[in-house]
Amino acid sequence: RTEPVRMHLRGRSEDAAILGLVDDAQLLRVVDEQRGPVALPAEGLVMSSLLARSIGARTGDRVEVEFRLWNQTRTTVAVVDTVQTMMGKQAYMQLDALNRLSRDGAGAMEAALQVDPQAMPAFWAAVKAAPLINAVFDKAGTMASFNETTSRNMGVFSGILTLFAVAMAVGIVYNAARITLSERAWELASLRVLGMTRAEVSVLLLGQLSVELLVALPIGCVAGWALATLMMRLMSSDSIDFPVVIEPSTYAMAALIVLAAGVVSALMVRRQIDRLDLVAVLKVRE
Repeated sequence: RTEPVRMHLRGRSEDAAILGLVDDAQLLRVVDEQRGPVALPAEGLVMSSLLARSIGARTGDRVEVEFRLWNQTRTTVAVVDTVQTMMGKQAYMQLDALNRLSRDGAGAMEAALQVDPQAMPAFWAAVKAAPLINAVFDKAGTMASFNETTSRNMGVFSGILTLFAVAMAVGIVYNAARITLSERAWELASLRVLGMTRAEVSVLLLGQLSVELLVALPIGCVAGWALATLMMRLMSSDSIDFPVVIEPSTYAMAALIVLAAGVVSALMVRRQIDRLDLVAVLKVRE
Protein backbone atom coordinates (compact mmCIF):
# COMPACT_ATOMS: atom_id res chain seq x y z
CA ARG A 1 0.00 0.00 0.00
CA THR A 2 1.30 3.44 -0.94
CA GLU A 3 -0.03 6.57 0.74
CA PRO A 4 0.93 10.06 -0.49
CA VAL A 5 1.61 12.29 2.51
CA ARG A 6 3.12 15.59 3.52
CA MET A 7 5.54 15.46 6.43
CA HIS A 8 6.21 18.37 8.79
CA LEU A 9 9.16 18.70 11.16
CA ARG A 10 10.65 21.78 12.81
CA GLY A 11 9.20 24.20 10.29
CA ARG A 12 10.07 22.07 7.26
CA SER A 13 7.53 20.35 5.02
CA GLU A 14 8.12 17.72 2.36
CA ASP A 15 5.83 15.77 0.04
CA ALA A 16 6.60 12.07 0.21
CA ALA A 17 5.01 8.63 0.25
CA ILE A 18 4.65 5.96 2.90
CA LEU A 19 4.88 2.36 1.69
CA GLY A 20 3.09 -0.18 3.83
CA LEU A 21 4.65 -3.65 3.56
CA VAL A 22 3.73 -6.98 5.09
CA ASP A 23 6.10 -8.32 7.71
CA ASP A 24 7.35 -11.36 5.77
CA ALA A 25 7.56 -9.79 2.29
CA GLN A 26 10.11 -11.39 -0.03
CA LEU A 27 9.71 -9.59 -3.37
CA LEU A 28 9.35 -6.04 -2.06
CA ARG A 29 11.60 -5.34 0.90
CA VAL A 30 13.38 -2.43 2.52
CA VAL A 31 17.04 -2.72 1.57
CA ASP A 32 19.85 -0.54 2.88
CA GLU A 33 22.88 -0.11 0.62
CA GLN A 34 25.25 -1.00 3.44
CA ARG A 35 23.26 -3.23 5.79
CA GLY A 36 21.13 -5.15 3.30
CA PRO A 37 17.47 -6.06 4.08
CA VAL A 38 16.03 -4.13 7.03
CA ALA A 39 13.20 -5.46 9.19
CA LEU A 40 10.31 -3.07 9.71
CA PRO A 41 9.35 -2.26 13.31
CA ALA A 42 5.85 -2.95 14.61
CA GLU A 43 5.25 0.79 14.99
CA GLY A 44 6.95 3.86 13.59
CA LEU A 45 8.60 4.90 10.35
CA VAL A 46 11.71 3.71 8.58
CA MET A 47 12.71 6.73 6.50
CA SER A 48 14.91 6.87 3.41
CA SER A 49 18.12 8.83 3.80
CA LEU A 50 17.10 11.27 1.05
CA LEU A 51 13.82 12.09 2.77
CA ALA A 52 15.48 12.32 6.19
CA ARG A 53 18.10 14.71 4.84
CA SER A 54 15.50 16.80 3.04
CA ILE A 55 13.28 17.26 6.09
CA GLY A 56 16.09 17.25 8.66
CA ALA A 57 14.87 14.16 10.50
CA ARG A 58 16.95 11.90 12.72
CA THR A 59 16.25 8.62 14.44
CA GLY A 60 14.02 9.27 17.44
CA ASP A 61 12.29 12.38 16.03
CA ARG A 62 8.52 12.51 15.83
CA VAL A 63 7.26 13.88 12.51
CA GLU A 64 3.78 15.13 11.75
CA VAL A 65 2.23 13.16 8.89
CA GLU A 66 -0.58 14.68 6.83
CA PHE A 67 -2.37 12.12 4.65
CA ARG A 68 -3.44 13.50 1.26
CA LEU A 69 -6.13 10.93 0.34
CA TRP A 70 -9.34 9.64 1.85
CA ASN A 71 -9.70 10.93 5.44
CA GLN A 72 -6.77 13.39 5.15
CA THR A 73 -5.92 12.87 8.79
CA ARG A 74 -2.93 14.41 10.58
CA THR A 75 -0.97 12.51 13.18
CA THR A 76 2.53 12.19 14.59
CA VAL A 77 4.73 9.15 14.26
CA ALA A 78 8.25 8.32 15.42
CA VAL A 79 11.22 7.86 13.09
CA VAL A 80 12.62 4.51 14.19
CA ASP A 81 15.37 4.09 11.60
CA THR A 82 16.80 5.48 8.37
CA VAL A 83 18.00 3.48 5.36
CA GLN A 84 20.53 4.50 2.74
CA THR A 85 18.82 4.51 -0.67
CA MET A 86 19.87 5.73 -4.10
CA MET A 87 16.63 7.37 -5.16
CA GLY A 88 13.19 8.30 -3.96
CA LYS A 89 11.91 10.22 -0.96
CA GLN A 90 9.74 7.71 0.87
CA ALA A 91 9.21 6.09 4.24
CA TYR A 92 8.26 2.54 5.14
CA MET A 93 5.90 1.03 7.71
CA GLN A 94 4.30 -2.30 8.38
CA LEU A 95 1.02 -2.51 6.49
CA ASP A 96 -1.10 -3.00 9.63
CA ALA A 97 0.51 0.02 11.30
CA LEU A 98 -0.10 2.16 8.21
CA ASN A 99 -3.75 1.10 8.07
CA ARG A 100 -4.22 2.14 11.69
CA LEU A 101 -2.38 5.40 11.16
CA SER A 102 -4.42 6.43 8.11
CA ARG A 103 -7.73 5.54 9.86
CA ASP A 104 -9.41 4.41 6.66
CA GLY A 105 -9.54 0.68 7.35
CA ALA A 106 -7.54 -2.31 6.27
CA GLY A 107 -6.61 -2.61 2.62
CA ALA A 108 -3.90 -2.91 0.01
CA MET A 109 -3.31 -1.11 -3.26
CA GLU A 110 -0.70 -3.27 -4.95
CA ALA A 111 0.89 -6.70 -4.89
CA ALA A 112 4.31 -7.98 -5.97
CA LEU A 113 4.13 -11.34 -7.72
CA GLN A 114 6.68 -13.80 -9.03
CA VAL A 115 5.28 -15.50 -12.14
CA ASP A 116 6.64 -18.47 -14.05
CA PRO A 117 7.64 -17.25 -17.54
CA GLN A 118 5.69 -20.12 -19.10
CA ALA A 119 2.56 -18.98 -17.27
CA MET A 120 2.80 -15.35 -18.40
CA PRO A 121 0.21 -15.66 -21.23
CA ALA A 122 -2.37 -17.05 -18.80
CA PHE A 123 -1.43 -14.40 -16.25
CA TRP A 124 -1.92 -11.54 -18.72
CA ALA A 125 -5.27 -12.98 -19.77
CA ALA A 126 -6.41 -13.15 -16.15
CA VAL A 127 -5.23 -9.60 -15.48
CA LYS A 128 -7.12 -8.21 -18.47
CA ALA A 129 -10.26 -9.97 -17.30
CA ALA A 130 -10.03 -8.49 -13.78
CA PRO A 131 -11.86 -5.13 -13.63
CA LEU A 132 -10.34 -4.12 -10.27
CA ILE A 133 -6.76 -4.15 -11.58
CA ASN A 134 -5.87 -0.74 -13.00
CA ALA A 135 -2.25 -1.29 -14.02
CA VAL A 136 0.43 -3.96 -14.17
CA PHE A 137 4.14 -3.26 -13.92
CA ASP A 138 6.49 -5.85 -15.45
CA LYS A 139 9.69 -5.32 -13.49
CA ALA A 140 11.81 -7.75 -15.49
CA GLY A 141 10.86 -6.22 -18.85
CA THR A 142 11.28 -2.67 -17.59
CA MET A 143 14.66 -3.42 -16.03
CA ALA A 144 15.87 -5.16 -19.20
CA SER A 145 14.86 -2.16 -21.32
CA PHE A 146 16.42 0.26 -18.83
CA ASN A 147 19.68 -1.69 -18.66
CA GLU A 148 19.89 -1.95 -22.45
CA THR A 149 19.32 1.77 -22.95
CA THR A 150 21.65 2.77 -20.13
CA SER A 151 24.39 0.38 -21.24
CA ARG A 152 24.25 1.67 -24.80
CA ASN A 153 24.38 5.33 -23.76
CA MET A 154 27.04 4.79 -21.14
CA GLY A 155 29.06 2.66 -23.56
CA VAL A 156 29.26 5.49 -26.08
CA PHE A 157 30.01 8.06 -23.37
CA SER A 158 32.66 5.86 -21.73
CA GLY A 159 34.24 5.07 -25.09
CA ILE A 160 34.67 8.74 -25.93
CA LEU A 161 36.13 9.51 -22.50
CA THR A 162 38.46 6.52 -22.77
CA LEU A 163 39.82 7.71 -26.12
CA PHE A 164 40.49 11.17 -24.69
CA ALA A 165 42.11 9.62 -21.61
CA VAL A 166 44.38 7.41 -23.73
CA ALA A 167 45.44 10.36 -25.87
CA MET A 168 46.16 12.46 -22.79
CA ALA A 169 48.09 9.66 -21.09
CA VAL A 170 50.29 9.07 -24.13
CA GLY A 171 50.87 12.79 -24.62
CA ILE A 172 51.71 13.49 -20.98
CA VAL A 173 54.05 10.52 -20.57
CA TYR A 174 55.82 11.15 -23.89
CA ASN A 175 56.24 14.88 -23.22
CA ALA A 176 57.62 14.12 -19.76
CA ALA A 177 60.12 11.75 -21.33
CA ARG A 178 61.13 14.32 -23.96
CA ILE A 179 61.60 17.03 -21.35
CA THR A 180 63.71 14.73 -19.20
CA LEU A 181 65.85 13.82 -22.21
CA SER A 182 66.35 17.50 -23.08
CA GLU A 183 67.39 18.31 -19.51
CA ARG A 184 69.77 15.34 -19.27
CA ALA A 185 71.18 15.44 -22.82
CA TRP A 186 74.54 16.95 -21.76
CA GLU A 187 74.98 14.50 -18.88
CA LEU A 188 74.07 11.54 -21.08
CA ALA A 189 76.45 12.67 -23.81
CA SER A 190 79.22 13.09 -21.23
CA LEU A 191 78.64 9.54 -20.00
CA ARG A 192 78.83 8.28 -23.57
CA VAL A 193 82.14 10.07 -24.06
CA LEU A 194 83.45 8.54 -20.82
CA GLY A 195 82.78 5.07 -22.21
CA MET A 196 79.23 4.06 -21.28
CA THR A 197 77.27 2.24 -23.96
CA ARG A 198 73.96 3.36 -25.43
CA ALA A 199 72.13 0.65 -23.50
CA GLU A 200 73.66 1.74 -20.17
CA VAL A 201 72.79 5.38 -20.80
CA SER A 202 69.25 4.40 -21.79
CA VAL A 203 68.84 2.40 -18.57
CA LEU A 204 69.72 5.47 -16.51
CA LEU A 205 67.17 7.72 -18.21
CA LEU A 206 64.40 5.15 -18.62
CA GLY A 207 64.90 3.97 -15.04
CA GLN A 208 64.21 7.48 -13.81
CA LEU A 209 61.07 7.65 -15.97
CA SER A 210 59.93 4.24 -14.68
CA VAL A 211 60.25 5.33 -11.04
CA GLU A 212 58.29 8.51 -11.74
CA LEU A 213 55.59 6.49 -13.52
CA LEU A 214 55.25 3.94 -10.72
CA VAL A 215 55.00 6.70 -8.11
CA ALA A 216 52.37 8.52 -10.17
CA LEU A 217 50.08 5.48 -10.60
CA PRO A 218 48.70 5.28 -7.01
CA ILE A 219 48.46 9.06 -6.83
CA GLY A 220 46.47 9.05 -10.07
CA CYS A 221 44.13 6.32 -8.77
CA VAL A 222 43.38 8.32 -5.62
CA ALA A 223 42.89 11.50 -7.65
CA GLY A 224 40.54 9.67 -10.03
CA TRP A 225 38.46 8.37 -7.12
CA ALA A 226 38.28 11.87 -5.62
CA LEU A 227 37.21 13.35 -8.96
CA ALA A 228 34.53 10.68 -9.43
CA THR A 229 33.23 11.32 -5.91
CA LEU A 230 33.10 15.07 -6.54
CA MET A 231 31.22 14.57 -9.82
CA MET A 232 28.62 12.33 -8.15
CA ARG A 233 28.15 14.85 -5.34
CA LEU A 234 27.57 17.61 -7.88
CA MET A 235 25.07 15.42 -9.77
CA SER A 236 23.13 14.43 -6.63
CA SER A 237 19.72 15.98 -6.03
CA ASP A 238 16.96 15.80 -3.46
CA SER A 239 15.62 12.57 -4.99
CA ILE A 240 18.73 10.90 -6.44
CA ASP A 241 21.99 10.03 -4.70
CA PHE A 242 24.06 7.43 -6.55
CA PRO A 243 27.04 5.93 -4.70
CA VAL A 244 30.54 5.88 -6.13
CA VAL A 245 31.42 2.31 -7.10
CA ILE A 246 34.74 1.79 -8.89
CA GLU A 247 35.58 -1.79 -9.78
CA PRO A 248 39.17 -3.05 -9.42
CA SER A 249 39.14 -3.75 -13.17
CA THR A 250 38.74 0.00 -13.77
CA TYR A 251 41.92 0.76 -11.84
CA ALA A 252 43.68 -2.10 -13.64
CA MET A 253 42.65 -0.82 -17.07
CA ALA A 254 43.77 2.73 -16.25
CA ALA A 255 47.13 1.48 -14.95
CA LEU A 256 47.66 -0.71 -18.03
CA ILE A 257 46.93 2.22 -20.35
CA VAL A 258 49.46 4.42 -18.55
CA LEU A 259 52.05 1.63 -18.50
CA ALA A 260 51.50 0.98 -22.21
CA ALA A 261 51.96 4.70 -22.88
CA GLY A 262 55.15 4.56 -20.84
CA VAL A 263 56.50 1.61 -22.86
CA VAL A 264 55.75 3.33 -26.18
CA SER A 265 57.33 6.57 -24.94
CA ALA A 266 60.37 4.67 -23.68
CA LEU A 267 60.92 3.07 -27.09
CA MET A 268 60.67 6.44 -28.83
CA VAL A 269 63.04 8.09 -26.36
CA ARG A 270 65.46 5.18 -26.68
CA ARG A 271 65.66 5.82 -30.43
CA GLN A 272 66.44 9.48 -29.75
CA ILE A 273 69.17 8.50 -27.29
CA ASP A 274 70.72 6.22 -29.90
CA ARG A 275 70.73 9.10 -32.38
CA LEU A 276 72.22 11.57 -29.90
CA ASP A 277 74.97 13.70 -31.53
CA LEU A 278 77.63 13.77 -28.84
CA VAL A 279 79.71 16.57 -30.34
CA ALA A 280 76.72 18.84 -30.97
CA VAL A 281 75.31 18.31 -27.47
CA LEU A 282 78.63 19.07 -25.78
CA LYS A 283 79.13 22.20 -27.90
CA VAL A 284 75.69 23.50 -26.90
CA ARG A 285 76.62 23.27 -23.21
CA GLU A 286 79.82 25.27 -23.85
